[in-house]
This record gives sequence, C-alpha cells and structure tokens, in this order.
Amino acid sequence: VPAGVAHQTITTSAEPLCYLLFNIYSSNENISFEQHIEKVRSVRKAQAETQSAGVGSSITEGKRPAKFFRDINEGKKFDFGSSQSTLLVDRTESERMEILVNELPANLEGPTIAHPDKEQVFLILHGTGSITIGGETSDVKPGDVVFLPSDDSHSWKSGDEGLRYFCQSAFVEVPLDDSFEEMHARISPDRIRRSDLGSSALGE
Repeated sequence: VPAGVAHQTITTSAEPLCYLLFNIYSSNENISFEQHIEKVRSVRKAQAETQSAGVGSSITEGKRPAKFFRDINEGKKFDFGSSQSTLLVDRTESERMEILVNELPANLEGPTIAHPDKEQVFLILHGTGSITIGGETSDVKPGDVVFLPSDDSHSWKSGDEGLRYFCQSAFVEVPLDDSFEEMHARISPDRIRRSDLGSSALGE
C-alpha cells in the first residue's frame, strides 16, 4: 500500500485477522511507534465510526497504485548464484522500498554481503537455516523475523529443506541503482564468483 492511498482492513469471520505490518515512513519525522499511535489514535477512531478516510492528509492520495499478490511466486526471477530472488515490488514502484522473496537451495552457505543504501526486514517462510550478522549467528525457522540495519555484513546458511524468506528493503539514502534489475546486473557477477569460490570476502 503506497503512502497516501486510502485503505481499510475488514474481517469477514468470527476469527481475528492477524498479519505482519511493515511501515516504511516517507518522511524523516523521528518519532517512536508509540508516539505515532498516540498521534493518530483519535483520527483512526473517527474514521472507523464514520467509515470514511477523513480529511487533512498532507500526502497526495493515489500517488502510486497499490499492488495485491495472490501468489508470491509470480514475479520476475533473478539469479544470484547462491540464491534466487523473485521481485514483487520494485523501487521504481515505491517511494523508498522494495519487496522480494528470496530462496536458497538446500545445505548452501551464501557469500557475505552488505548494503550501504538500505536496511532490511526478513520473514522466514519455509525451511530452516541460520543468518550471521556482524559475526553473530542465529538459527532461523518459519515465522522468525530478522531486522538488518544498513551496511551490516550478513550471510545465510540453509538447512536440508533449503530456505525461503520474504525480504522488504527500506532505502536510507538514494539507491545506488535506479531499479532492482540494474542492481542485479551490477552486483550478480561478483556475487556468483564469490559464491562459486566459497570466498568469505565482503561484497554487495
């Protein structure tokens, strides 16, 4: 859901609807989530009571179209040697973020990488393995969530079932490449080379 697009969550059964929410703020306003909730609580209550989006938003509604995915496998595939990425939302479709589904084959240790222009959140979808961030290793399993600050070195290791995870990137500065496809063309040859060599050298 892009910034400024009116949207509403509706439950259709007696069961509660639980979902993971990733907020990427388009402004640089430095407030906590608790402060943000206090700020919008009365507005949200009024919107729910009146079933309207309200007025007064400083964001131009509908700047970018929303996207909905019934099948997260239906996206363009990009090969990085040790992993494959399925692109769902490109940086060209968003103000400052990107969404992928990444997959590693079974029993593989990926190269060490770092991203100076973005921070990332990973949600493990399938399989088990581990992620090493800044020299500290943690096991991962489906349902686990990992936050990765920008420019932190990290590497993945998959288990017997392989490893599949959702990846949302938030850009902390102007991206080095205009699109994911341009980034892939620039960094994939070196990443594939390092993966094939089993190199521990740091790269993108």
